[in-house]
Amino acid sequence: MKKAKILTVLGVMLAMGLTGCKTGGASSAAPESKPGSSAQPVSSAPAPTTSSKAPTSSVAPTPAAEVPDPEGHKWNTDADVAADATAGTVAYKKATCKDNDGAVRLKVNQSVVTYDGTSTRKDGTPDGYTKLTSNNQSFSFKFKADKKYMGKLYLYGCMDGWGSSSNHSAGFYYRNSPNVEIKLNGEVIDVSGSQSGSYAQWFGEDASEEDSSLSKEGYAPYGSVVINEGVNEFVYKRVQTLNMLIKDFVFIVTEFQEWSAPTAVAADATAGTVGYNLYTNNLNGTKKIEVQLADSMLAEGSENKNDPAGYFKLKSNGQSFGFKFKYDSIAYGELYQRGVMDGWSSNKGKKLFSGGSNGADDFEIQINENVMTVDPDQKALTFEQAMPGEGDTEKNLSAVTDVLTGELQLKNGVNEFKYTRKASFNLALTHIVIIVKDSDHEHAAGDNAAWLKDDQHHWHVCGHEGCNEIIDEANHEWIDDESKTDVPSTETVAGKHYVKCKVCGQTAEQALPLAGHTWGPAQEKVGKLTPHECTGCHEKCYELDFADTNPAVSASKLKKDAIWDVTGLPAGKYAVEIYACAAATTLPQNIMADATTGRYQFRFGEGDYVNPTSGTYASFGLGTGEKAENCQWSTPVVELEAANGVARFEIHWTDKGYSCFIGAVRLVHIA
Repeated sequence: MKKAKILTVLGVMLAMGLTGCKTGGASSAAPESKPGSSAQPVSSAPAPTTSSKAPTSSVAPTPAAEVPDPEGHKWNTDADVAADATAGTVAYKKATCKDNDGAVRLKVNQSVVTYDGTSTRKDGTPDGYTKLTSNNQSFSFKFKADKKYMGKLYLYGCMDGWGSSSNHSAGFYYRNSPNVEIKLNGEVIDVSGSQSGSYAQWFGEDASEEDSSLSKEGYAPYGSVVINEGVNEFVYKRVQTLNMLIKDFVFIVTEFQEWSAPTAVAADATAGTVGYNLYTNNLNGTKKIEVQLADSMLAEGSENKNDPAGYFKLKSNGQSFGFKFKYDSIAYGELYQRGVMDGWSSNKGKKLFSGGSNGADDFEIQINENVMTVDPDQKALTFEQAMPGEGDTEKNLSAVTDVLTGELQLKNGVNEFKYTRKASFNLALTHIVIIVKDSDHEHAAGDNAAWLKDDQHHWHVCGHEGCNEIIDEANHEWIDDESKTDVPSTETVAGKHYVKCKVCGQTAEQALPLAGHTWGPAQEKVGKLTPHECTGCHEKCYELDFADTNPAVSASKLKKDAIWDVTGLPAGKYAVEIYACAAATTLPQNIMADATTGRYQFRFGEGDYVNPTSGTYASFGLGTGEKAENCQWSTPVVELEAANGVARFEIHWTDKGYSCFIGAVRLVHIA
């Protein structure tokens, strides 16, 4: 089920450059702008650009004193990071912070850029700087990082046309739109945080001492970035006139952490709300709320089983716990239950949220009195599929996991959470975790909004202007389409059953099972094989009797490998059917011991064992019985390919602790 994507733009941090120095040529007028990203200082002017598209100027810059770092760092000596011709990456400088605070400065000089297509460096640009000639021109470079980083991008350089006072107040914006577009790894870097910034802020109030048409050097904060480990691609495109001469592209970053350090949100005794930890996602700006569960949250008459010790688990059906918490925005997102699954070895194959209650949810969650719809894709999973393997072998527990449960909406203010146990449940919890995206409005589809749909789901899109959030998403609820007549199956061609969604009207076809073969009388044996021919389609099957197993195996409870000599079996694909019944009187009995290994496996010859394709005896159409005489033929258990001249067929018991009554086996030729 596709989720409404939680995508928000990173908050861009404002930063201001201080003084600097530089010399060079002149330029034209510029637009408005604002601060927001990563950078670093420069100590000397780099070598002139030698590209044929990047002519040099007659004015040579003078080396300048290093400009103070805009974030206040003191840097160790730059280390050279070599270019990699094979990967197409450029050389650059890398420095670490003297304070050992984890900050790193990556500095790429403009001399290494590649001017794309017909793009050119503007004539008269002072040596040691770059500036594109025209709108829609661009340049790019690739660089290699030793790990994943996050931080800010700064453009280091100076502003030309300093003599015009209107230029001083301009920056990266002109008439409320950006002058440049910068992409890192295909994603546009958000420059909106620098919209209110200006050259006067970034480069000082005075012109260069050597050329009054140029400002002093400084850092222009651009936007927040995430740098990938390995090769990164940087593309700079001029959109409108920009009065900045760029010397270096400077990233001031730290090692990437998906979530920020937690902020403690205090409890409010007056409002009756609990405290919690709040995190911000450094990639997409979503928020994570972590509420630690405590006995004080139990409803009257409810009890924490405290088994396993240290975890929160309601003792009986009908008991509940809950809490109130404050949040300062309307928000939409997902709820997770953090904890472990106990009884891992024996219960890991049970359904995640409906293991012991015949498909009904084992619990009910309410948010602000609205019952949460449990994610149907999650409900289809077993504990083993949704949670990592055994994390505590001594206590027979899974690893601690955040288990997605469903979608929710938070209101601005006090929110109320309630959790009620409906059936025996194997999750033992420590926290309730909520991950949300803030919104300035409540999502609603609007009056008479049409359903959008695909083959599996239907949904609405929020009707609020400018909002494309997916809402009301759910799986189709199929009912018979009485406007169409089903096409019946034959022995060889599946029929069609027509359905429609009762919510959105989506229509679909569902394949009907093949009509069962009507097998004629036993034909003359071929070795150990007893052939039968279908009276309708003339397809053949080959029956195997347990009396012909070698070594001999009892036909009753199969707790050994059963092997037959199938010499004479024609090559082709066969469906394996078993004449069997479940050994227990309560269905379904699971033929799969876990998510990957069957209690029984099958193969021809000495090839790999193949698992059954379905999970329960009930799904094979088998009933229960006390002995083999009460068995019936199953639907196909598995399909296998028999090579020409195959002489061996095997049912392998995997010693998973369960057996069934099996009376016979047949191999139905299907292709």
